Amino acid sequence: LLRASDETALLQDICRVVVEDAGYLGATVVRPMTGAPGRFEPVVRIGSPEAFADLRAMVAAGADMSGGVAATAIETGEACLVNDVQNSHFPPHWREFYARHGFGSGLSLPIRVGGELFGALTILAPEIDAFDEFERAPLCEAAADLAFGLEAERARQRRAAAEEALRRLTLFDPTSGLPNRVQLR
Repeated sequence: LLRASDETALLQDICRVVVEDAGYLGATVVRPMTGAPGRFEPVVRIGSPEAFADLRAMVAAGADMSGGVAATAIETGEACLVNDVQNSHFPPHWREFYARHGFGSGLSLPIRVGGELFGALTILAPEIDAFDEFERAPLCEAAADLAFGLEAERARQRRAAAEEALRRLTLFDPTSGLPNRVQLR
């Protein structure tokens, strides 16, 4: 995760670790859509391509995305855990979706970057009661690591932009944009 070259690579890496190393069926990072309250967009999806294709189709058809684990985590800013989807408060279309793709449990953890809600890391498991306290602890730590990594990447981008601005000031006149004496030598 420390070698990720940008935000998307970092998000892909954490989702890949959750699916391939931890053995969950799927992991996704979802963000609220700018200017569209109550609408969310997946940024990264790893695992279960059929489920994610079905989810894309639901979004494209204008399905109500509220009431899902990711939407709830983003709307409340709190972790959302559903350990038994079929016997939960989930809306019927979510229970159908989970059953159709073999998901028994879902956990969505909000990701805060710089004090602002970035989105949510959602993890899907085949079994009921997959996310006991023992299982949740490392996943919460992974979400915290992801938030830290995003903050570090953004700080790196700000530093690079400041260095470029400083380099430009040393080589070009800030008013005219013409090369200064230092560059003419």
